[in-house]
Amino acid sequence: NFIFSTTAGLPRIQVSTTKGISKFKYEGNEQLIRWGEQLYNDVVLKGKNKTLLSEKLNTAFESSINKEVTKPIFLIQEGRDIVANKNYLLQLAAHIGADPNSYFARPKVEMIAGNHQVLFNEKDTVAVFEVLTNQVDSLKKLLLHQVSNGVDSSSIALIEPLKNEINLNYDFHIKGKLKEVPFEIKIAGDQYLREFYFNNELICIANGNKAPERFVMLDNSISSEIMNALFIIGFNSFFQ
Repeated sequence: NFIFSTTAGLPRIQVSTTKGISKFKYEGNEQLIRWGEQLYNDVVLKGKNKTLLSEKLNTAFESSINKEVTKPIFLIQEGRDIVANKNYLLQLAAHIGADPNSYFARPKVEMIAGNHQVLFNEKDTVAVFEVLTNQVDSLKKLLLHQVSNGVDSSSIALIEPLKNEINLNYDFHIKGKLKEVPFEIKIAGDQYLREFYFNNELICIANGNKAPERFVMLDNSISSEIMNALFIIGFNSFFQ
């Protein structure tokens, strides 16, 4: 109920992805983004091999882990804006342990609460943010009694006679600052729908899970450098 009214009449930008590289046209130029593999580093909180951490992050790790069943880690993934020749490193502070709700011995990874997640460009900090999970927005609805082609409202058709609506649940809600400007990324629909906000304005709606498939720009003044950095954060493998 909130997408058609926002994207009506705007072009869909198609994205093709092959071997981890996504290609699309933006600002009249071809853009190429590459994501690396999912990796992690152990975090050592005590002893001679202690990981160098800020006091704030060290406290956050100490207060969030159960030393008997979980251990602190950094989730890391490289990203590259190929055309702009920029290399990025996403670093997410988290802890890992056994999933108590799983019959089998499966790991459960949870991110540390607070503004402890970082996107680096070489040695520069590009973005600092937090990651919230399972956030409900009662103003946005999934209309389960309707189907459409996802492009125009004239294609909407009823598949059930009775209204069947549920509140939209955001699997992930990322918010922080990118180049000192507030940004948010909201991920919903089993990680298939992404809303991008910059400077407190909705600038882009995209879909895709493993990589962007298509997107609509609501603000074409956003530079490709900013948009590609947002895509590298929003479509990283840990939010899928």
